[in-house]
Amino acid sequence: MVDNQTSSAVVEQLDSPTGKPSPTEPANIQSLTEAFDIFNQKTRKLQASYKNLKKQVDSVNEELRQKNEILKCKIGELDMTRDYLKNILESMSNGLIAVNLGGTITTFNKAAETITGFARHEVLGKLYSSVFPDDSCGRSPLDLVIKQPNSRFHKELTMSTRDGRSIPVGVSISPVRDSDNRIIGAIKIFDDLTEIKELERQARRADRLAALGEMAASVAHEIRNPLGGIEGFAALLERDLSADEPKRDMAHNIVQGARSLNRIVTSLLDFTRPVRPNMELIRIEEVIENAVSLVAEKPGQKMDTLIIERRFNAQGSLRTDRQLMLQVFMNLILNAVQAMDGVGVLTLETERENGAYHIRIGDTGCGIPEELREKLFMPFVTTKKEGTGLGLSTVMKIVTAQNGSVTFETRPREGTVFDITLPAIITEQE
Repeated sequence: MVDNQTSSAVVEQLDSPTGKPSPTEPANIQSLTEAFDIFNQKTRKLQASYKNLKKQVDSVNEELRQKNEILKCKIGELDMTRDYLKNILESMSNGLIAVNLGGTITTFNKAAETITGFARHEVLGKLYSSVFPDDSCGRSPLDLVIKQPNSRFHKELTMSTRDGRSIPVGVSISPVRDSDNRIIGAIKIFDDLTEIKELERQARRADRLAALGEMAASVAHEIRNPLGGIEGFAALLERDLSADEPKRDMAHNIVQGARSLNRIVTSLLDFTRPVRPNMELIRIEEVIENAVSLVAEKPGQKMDTLIIERRFNAQGSLRTDRQLMLQVFMNLILNAVQAMDGVGVLTLETERENGAYHIRIGDTGCGIPEELREKLFMPFVTTKKEGTGLGLSTVMKIVTAQNGSVTFETRPREGTVFDITLPAIITEQE
């Protein structure tokens, strides 16, 4: 920097009347030169400091950039992990419900929506006890794990759905813990056991039918031979007695009773024989119409006063056994007609759905009594005075032999619908 003495010297020189340098000029120039040297040195130091500071700033900026890149990668990895875990939860076939310490539902996966019928937005943030008040375990998942923190809960229970149905479920409940092993909630994993329970019922039914079939075949053979003798001798006795002989009516009744027993025995033998379908491509609607005609020809069937609704929506041919399916349709249509007693609507429907062929036969009759529904397809179960109770058993046996299934829906005083499902190959109509 230029000092005050040097500045005064310069001013004096400029103010000199002659304009000539004063005697102090050499000293002043020297001072000015020194001041400029000092100024240049300071400037160079400032420039060096600035460059050094700039390098430090650039280094910090580069470090920040690298840190930001690492942080961005970490965030990306966390997002990927979160999405992966979310995909796992959504891909589970088991329902999953998680609650926090307040009993509020925090997680509700897609399978839980499907099983319970509740949408996710309807339950998230709500108390578990308010959504599932009728949980058959009697307590919320949180209550169970808090009272038994070191145990796991595994049971088969019933669970209420959104539409009020109770379904069997396999339930597993366990605590959710944080990094310090403290309980912060509970998780409930459950699976709908409806299909499994139905398969178990079908297996038990098949075992009972097999055992009953073996017994029926043995009994039928033992009865048939003496029964034939009784019918034969009674027929001879009836023939030899005169028309006005009172004992002739008794002989006639013996013949009719023996023939009735023989029909039952024949039905039993037919039931015990294994079903061997003769598969062929047929138009199932034609077989249904043929069954309707045959039922209408039976004496005492009030078909003329019924309304018949046909909803044949499945086009194409079905690979199945014509004669066996004719027997199935005749049994179901006859049951429907007798249930309505001449007043009502007989519904005949075919539909192709999810690769399977559905044939539905419905009526608007009195419905099936509650006490008969569980054992409806068992032999000798009937509400008819003259029925043998083998019709629906035969239907089940024929359909099962073709890898199909038979289900029904019934309501008192509203009617019954039987649904036959055949997972057979269907060829489209040309």
